[in-house]
Amino acid sequence: MRHPCILIVGAFANADGYLRELNVRRAEQAIQPLAVEGVTAICPHSMNRFLFGTLNETIWQSLMREFVYRADALLCVTRGDAQFGGTKIECDLAKELGKPVLFTMEQVRCWVREQGGSNDARNV
Repeated sequence: MRHPCILIVGAFANADGYLRELNVRRAEQAIQPLAVEGVTAICPHSMNRFLFGTLNETIWQSLMREFVYRADALLCVTRGDAQFGGTKIECDLAKELGKPVLFTMEQVRCWVREQGGSNDARNV
């Protein structure tokens, strides 16, 4: 069975390194619960935490668009439903492509069930 793939999106960039690291950790906290649900998670925050400031925003947006195209759904970990900057662009693109944008693990569980997933990787 193919595992569904969810892209974790949310705030990342911040001139303050401490606040940027908190954004990364907020995104990383979703990886293990997604895995338990049988979901393959893509977490660009982890993959790019040390690359902040090395590429311009246009290049980052291009790379993130590719992740959105490849993912089955998005999980937005931005606090509240407020979306700004890159997160808004990613969520808007997902919606244009007909992909769900999820905000809670309960929404993830329901979506995985709708996809016919096992809903619990511990049973695999």
